[in-house]
Amino acid sequence: MDWHKKYDDDQNENHAGKAQEDRDAGTYDDKKHQSFLDSLAKIPKSETDPVETVSNLASVRGINVLLQDDLGRSPLHLAAATACSTESNKVKALSQLDKDEFTPIGQAVLHLRQTSIMTLLQSNADVRGKIGIKTSVSSTSSGEDKKVKIKYVSYFYHAVKHSLTGICHMLLTAKFYHRQAIEDAVSCGQFQLTHNLMIATEVTNDLRLLTRLNDSGENLLHTLAKVDKPFDKLARTIAWTLVDAGVNPSHRNKKGNTALHYAAKNGNIHLLDFLLHNKCRLNQLNEEGETALLYAMKRSKKLYGKCEEVECFKVLKYFLGKSGIDIHAKDKSGSNILTAVLDRFVDKMASDRSFFVWIDKLLKEGVDPNGMFVSLARNDLFENKALADSSVSLKMTALNLMNEVKLVLGKIKLVHDPAEDPTKKALKALHVAANDVKTALAQTNHAGLTALHFAVKPFEFESYENVNLARLLLDAGANIHAKDAEGRSALDYTRDQSSRFVFQFLKKEYSKLVTQSEQSFFNAGNVEDEHMFDSTPDYSEDAREYLLECEQNGKIQRKRIDPNVNSNCDVGKVNRVFSKIDDAGELVKGEEYDALLTKVDVKNGRFGLNVFYRLQLVQDEIQGIFIVFTNWGRIGETGKYQNTPFHSFDDAVAEFKKIFRAKTGNQWDERHSFVKRSSKYNLVQRVNTHTKMDKEVTASFTEVSKEITFPAFTDPECFSPSVVTLLDAITDIHNLELAATENCNYSDSLPLAKQDELMTALDRLCEIRTVIEEREEVNKSITEVGGNMTEEAAASLSDLSSKYTELTEVISEKSSRYYEVMPCNEDAFGSSIQAFDSIVAVNKEITRLRLLVDIMETYKMLLGAKRLQREVHPLEYCYNAMQVHLTPMVQDSKETALLTKYFFNGIRKHEKRTYRVSNLFRVDRQGEKARFLNFLDENPKFKSKHSHLLWHGTRRTNLMGILSQGLRIAPPEAPHHGYAYGKGLYFADVTTKSLDYCGSPYLIKGTSVDKNGKTVETVRTVYYILLCEVATGDATELVAPTFAETIPEGIESVKALSKYVPDPSGWVVSPESGAMLHLGSVGQVGVTLPVDYVWAKTGCNPEPSGWYERTPTFTDETQQYLSTIVESLNVGETFTVEDTKKTKLFMQYYYGTQKKITVELLSKQSGGDAGPASESSNELPDVGMTCDATVKVTFSDEHQSYSYSAKRYRNMLYSLPVDDGYTLERPVRTEYSEYIVYNEAQARIRYLLEVERI
Repeated sequence: MDWHKKYDDDQNENHAGKAQEDRDAGTYDDKKHQSFLDSLAKIPKSETDPVETVSNLASVRGINVLLQDDLGRSPLHLAAATACSTESNKVKALSQLDKDEFTPIGQAVLHLRQTSIMTLLQSNADVRGKIGIKTSVSSTSSGEDKKVKIKYVSYFYHAVKHSLTGICHMLLTAKFYHRQAIEDAVSCGQFQLTHNLMIATEVTNDLRLLTRLNDSGENLLHTLAKVDKPFDKLARTIAWTLVDAGVNPSHRNKKGNTALHYAAKNGNIHLLDFLLHNKCRLNQLNEEGETALLYAMKRSKKLYGKCEEVECFKVLKYFLGKSGIDIHAKDKSGSNILTAVLDRFVDKMASDRSFFVWIDKLLKEGVDPNGMFVSLARNDLFENKALADSSVSLKMTALNLMNEVKLVLGKIKLVHDPAEDPTKKALKALHVAANDVKTALAQTNHAGLTALHFAVKPFEFESYENVNLARLLLDAGANIHAKDAEGRSALDYTRDQSSRFVFQFLKKEYSKLVTQSEQSFFNAGNVEDEHMFDSTPDYSEDAREYLLECEQNGKIQRKRIDPNVNSNCDVGKVNRVFSKIDDAGELVKGEEYDALLTKVDVKNGRFGLNVFYRLQLVQDEIQGIFIVFTNWGRIGETGKYQNTPFHSFDDAVAEFKKIFRAKTGNQWDERHSFVKRSSKYNLVQRVNTHTKMDKEVTASFTEVSKEITFPAFTDPECFSPSVVTLLDAITDIHNLELAATENCNYSDSLPLAKQDELMTALDRLCEIRTVIEEREEVNKSITEVGGNMTEEAAASLSDLSSKYTELTEVISEKSSRYYEVMPCNEDAFGSSIQAFDSIVAVNKEITRLRLLVDIMETYKMLLGAKRLQREVHPLEYCYNAMQVHLTPMVQDSKETALLTKYFFNGIRKHEKRTYRVSNLFRVDRQGEKARFLNFLDENPKFKSKHSHLLWHGTRRTNLMGILSQGLRIAPPEAPHHGYAYGKGLYFADVTTKSLDYCGSPYLIKGTSVDKNGKTVETVRTVYYILLCEVATGDATELVAPTFAETIPEGIESVKALSKYVPDPSGWVVSPESGAMLHLGSVGQVGVTLPVDYVWAKTGCNPEPSGWYERTPTFTDETQQYLSTIVESLNVGETFTVEDTKKTKLFMQYYYGTQKKITVELLSKQSGGDAGPASESSNELPDVGMTCDATVKVTFSDEHQSYSYSAKRYRNMLYSLPVDDGYTLERPVRTEYSEYIVYNEAQARIRYLLEVERI
């Protein structure tokens, strides 16, 4: 009875307001009562037999044994169901019905209680009743209650099904209806029992019993035909007995079906032979107008399986081989055998040519290709009512199948002959008469919709917006102004599309047909609502004031850290770093004799060496001596050390200061105005304070809300429970602290990081990078001059070396100045204090600080909210500071259903049950929409193509920053690793890919009421994932990373190809967002979906002498590069591979002389329908798998020459054959695709989904 926990959670999350609560009250009580009844109805599986207790209670005077509970059950019902021994001779008790209309013996049969059945039969219980077997039917909607299906069967059927032979005999002895017993035995497939029962009828000379009909008007041949069992010797004997008894094989039941219909449905060929032999009418129609053949093709469940094609064609072949078969018959909906077969196979990428053989045969026999579809498919991605009543042309259009529509319209003249062996590559000419094309275009379904209507608006909500399909139909003669039953033309339906993409296409290319202007046609409709944003609070100032107040109130305290004595110092256990003494003889804090020095030793090689020098004055308090400890060496090593003892404090201090001056060129007493001297050490500034903060400063708003009451929201409508939950999750301060630790290696107190200091540090890093760049140029000059032995060159080399040394000193000095602003925590080996020695190191530090700056910008919003949390609700403060609108979407809206379907479309099948889309939000960031639209206006190439709704997953440490600052591309100095296709914004069209980037989930705490009525704490595991509108333009498709560092000019975006992709024919456009959703069924490229192109190659000829040359490299990148070469060449031209990086794509190893690699283009097919440019153009098909290019790759040097040939195949399935002598080179790809854009303006956040792991 835990149903109410989930119910209460859903109600609290998704509904707000008393009115809604009142409406839900009745539903709640109903569910509660039903849950109680379900619990009450449970019967233990094991038998219980408390004989004395039950019998004694039943015999007590005054106890009403006829009393019924809420389920209508008497004590006798329960006794029978649980196998308790009790007796009741009351006829009324034996016949009492519960709410399921079960008698006591019905309960006993249902729960297979043999003892109870025997007892009740001895009491003359009626055996003619039925019991209902309940089965749960899974709901497709998340969270929806399961539906229950009830099948009513006789007592005898249930006993036979569970092999209770004794009970069967008792039921027959109790005068169970003999004819029903025979039918039940046949239905259960128990033919031996059936035969025995039929022999009994012969013995009693009651064969007329076998001819009687059941309540559905069926005879026993119907029952036999419905059973999916082989028609073996025993079944044949039963069938002959029935026929001999006078059972009519051609009898029609109440639905008009004969036994032939059911035998065909089960593919029982031998039974079909028997029925036809006994004069069963071959073309008998049922009430729907279906022959047995048509009925089998449309309704057979057996034919949908692993051997679907084999079973289907076996039945089809059988009937077409029968003389007199009517293959032209149509049912009442207008469907015929051709449309029934097409409905079954059109969505399959069938490589078995037998499918096409039978389609070809049916067409040659004259079967009408314009029969109507009444689709019975159960696995369609969309609930498309159009598919239930359409012709071939209408269905192909509704399914967005371009090539199939071309076939219907006669646009394809030549195809591979599917009836022939694929290896023979036989071609077949096609011709569609002009009148047939005209008929197909004018054909409508019951709603008056033409193919052009479907092309524009195939579904009730979403659409394909496939302008190529619309162009195909219009050019073939489709009427754009044809009206449907509602009086709307295809052009009228474009008003429902917010993208206006189809209208703009029609207006541009068919201006004579579309005369209205865009503005007057849409009448200012389909405009996205503009949100009004509240003013942004001055969170930077509020944060500063809050920290100042915390310091004044003691909530932030700083404590000085005393320096530790170095572990290598030779001193007793009681020791301390000695300090300056004041007039009172006390040690002065902060004036300890302790120094860490660094420099770059330029004498150690051209690039110098980062070295350190430690200096401490340590007092051994027991022995009363002072030790000057020195430690020196390379940064990152322990180094050497020396201990010099002094009995006099003054002598020790004098030695300490002497060493400090010798190493730095500065006086110790003037160290606070330290000046870097040439060739001397720098003084490193170190962290010498520890900050302690009260938990109130770093507590989340959820934690703070337990102590104080926040003010009410100014506009409660903007802060629904789901929005509050979202804001509460992403504004958790601990997320930002985790981000600073994980991404920035920043372990200090995050609230105290000052942005002005961070910006100063960034400026100093940029100065260091400039000097390093200058030093690298000097180093290049040294390298160039180094090989010259002239005196002039020697003088120049001396000057350059001096310059190099000078710049190294500058870098060391500026590094020290950087550490003054960003003091470091000295680690065990001092590795964090070395001077920057490369641009990579500087860029890495710049990236770290910039990430920290971004985190601090978000952190200031939280601190500002804390300052005013008694005046403004902190979540409302943060909401206004982020300048974002989050609008919950209606749970039962069509847009919500579409986006939810998009989410689950990209989840692995075995994981779909583990997720639930709890909430969806529309997202509108201040200025982001305008930026996106301005980009499209300024770049017409992008505007001419649909934008796409793509997934973007991000860790919980980043989400608040993304909502406030937007998606941002990594800065130029950020490391390139982790960006396979360069620095950009990365998206995916399969949810799983992006969900993996979300990292650890949010743990959202709440409360609910358990089954005992107690309030208990709950924790929901939640991910937040973004759905963004992305303008990809003309995406460059890549199979392997080719430009991780520099993005070539002209690249609008990149699509990284993958192994699994959504079927492009299922991509749809949402009328709300106007963007494309990749909603096709996810399939494997080359297996269930054709791969765009793939190469096949021969072996080398002649075989190279070296073993390392016999298998040339042929990676994904090789195939990609070959395709690029093909596009640049004409037939007969040759390309020489000269780029050293590119030669590695063909040969991995070189021994001896490097080989010359040339690529010759032997043949090439041009695009479009014109066919290939080569001389064999008339031998290539218009659609299907084609070979569009052949190249010869030659390797040669002065000793030998060898080559191999390669062919590029388009629209290829890996199961299809390639040319003799060629081997298909399957590309190795990542699991799911990525889409990358390189301009932040190309993307905007449109939706945010709350996904709960269940």
